[in-house]
Amino acid sequence: MMQRAGAKLPELWRCGSSSLLRHLPLCTLPDPQEETHSGVQGLVVTALGPDRPGIVAGLSKRVLDCGGNFEISRMSRLAGEFSISLLVTFDVTTTRKAEQLCSSLQQIEGLQVNTRWISDDRLKQTRPLQKYGKILLRGVDNPGLVYNLSEYLSSHGINIESLETHTQEAPSGSGTLFMMEGVIAMPVGLSTATFLHNLNTLQATLGAEISISDLPSPVQKFAPSCPQESS
Repeated sequence: MMQRAGAKLPELWRCGSSSLLRHLPLCTLPDPQEETHSGVQGLVVTALGPDRPGIVAGLSKRVLDCGGNFEISRMSRLAGEFSISLLVTFDVTTTRKAEQLCSSLQQIEGLQVNTRWISDDRLKQTRPLQKYGKILLRGVDNPGLVYNLSEYLSSHGINIESLETHTQEAPSGSGTLFMMEGVIAMPVGLSTATFLHNLNTLQATLGAEISISDLPSPVQKFAPSCPQESS
């Protein structure tokens, strides 16, 4: 694996079990005539509430009990609040089970939950059709770091799948360091040479170190040459 040498970002947050929270709008099942032809229907669930042990365990148990598959999820904790977005899939022959999940979610204490059915075409888009990589950014905290990097990625057809940011005092006490860690989805036809050349230019402009490395799944490897962090 090719990877730029440099300081590794600290672990920003580890998702453990958190709390079972509550308050939910009603979930409307899709029209039977609009059910997917692939044999699978998808339900996107988003939830937010005060963090405490038990959230993930409680949600996953309800999904399991209702015959759903806990397929893709994104979780985070910020200022004592826990949030999660997840994709639950069901066989189209188990529509009643899906309805039971919607009802079960309404019983969770203290959690604000929204649900949304997704179409067959949208569901297919969640399948891994691209290469995935891990991106790290580290530099002096300045306005525009996230904007400039996300704009650069977008200009190359790269989608940000997940993103976490963090700040901490510089070891020398000379300012604040900004760190970003995320997962990106890269087009199969991406020009590696052009992408890396422009990335090096962006690093110099921002005065930040940026690295992209492969994930456990088959991913194109990038090894940008980052400048030393300016003082």
